[in-house]
Amino acid sequence: MAESRRFFRVMMPGFRSKLYVSCKQPLPVAFCRQIKGEGSDRAVVKSSDREWHIKVGKCCDGSLYFEEGWEDFVKHHGLNLGDFVVFEYNGDLVFDAIVFDSSACEKEIPVSINLFSEKMKNKNKNKKKKKKILSDEGKRHHKREHLDGKSPLEDAKSYPTNGPHFITTINASNGPDGISYLHIPVEFAKSQKLDRASIVILRDSSGKLWPVKLCTSDFKFRGKMLKRTAMRKGWLHFYVANKLKKGDVCLFELDLTRKKSYTLVMDVHIFPLVL
Repeated sequence: MAESRRFFRVMMPGFRSKLYVSCKQPLPVAFCRQIKGEGSDRAVVKSSDREWHIKVGKCCDGSLYFEEGWEDFVKHHGLNLGDFVVFEYNGDLVFDAIVFDSSACEKEIPVSINLFSEKMKNKNKNKKKKKKILSDEGKRHHKREHLDGKSPLEDAKSYPTNGPHFITTINASNGPDGISYLHIPVEFAKSQKLDRASIVILRDSSGKLWPVKLCTSDFKFRGKMLKRTAMRKGWLHFYVANKLKKGDVCLFELDLTRKKSYTLVMDVHIFPLVL
């Protein structure tokens, strides 16, 4: 079985027709090879509020595509050109899906009285309340940092963690004035297999998700060839939205509750530099 069973699809021209007659999204050929033999002509795609039963078609090259039922998913989530969906395969043609808009922010599902029951509304209220609590806790934590006299790096090192993590200090190259990337420590990327991944989901203190493209390249160090992994596309959106600046310290922690998941999620704890 292959290491990764996740992928994302960008909504390109043709992902839907005006009459929703030819709304087919081919799935990656390499991925289709992985699930060969798990025969079925129906897929279950689960998003944040419901699940969708979608007919699966097969091309002559062996690639698969969503057809009947996919247009309902598109309409419900208000998908537009440039939006993209991160799929995580759970076996038996069951997928988890997270929808993002073209700015790489998680897309809000349009609220409709016909689509949402009171139960769903209450669930959303609880979700917002939880996010507010997380945000308030983050603000209280940052306030404490500034009062205890410690540096952001010292605070980050003493921060209690539950999962594999790494700490980095933001510099000029990480922001809009540089080339907007963030290198992941070589040993961490290797031990957590980030050098084999194509995307990671960052989660900020408010609970908001940010998909970030991972790029891995070879480089020579002391006569040895190593792999260096960096956060690229999507990183700048996270940087700007969280008002990061040179001297701030970030602690990136892998979410162990998703250890059986093929979608990597990292919580980002930010320790700002007080100027």
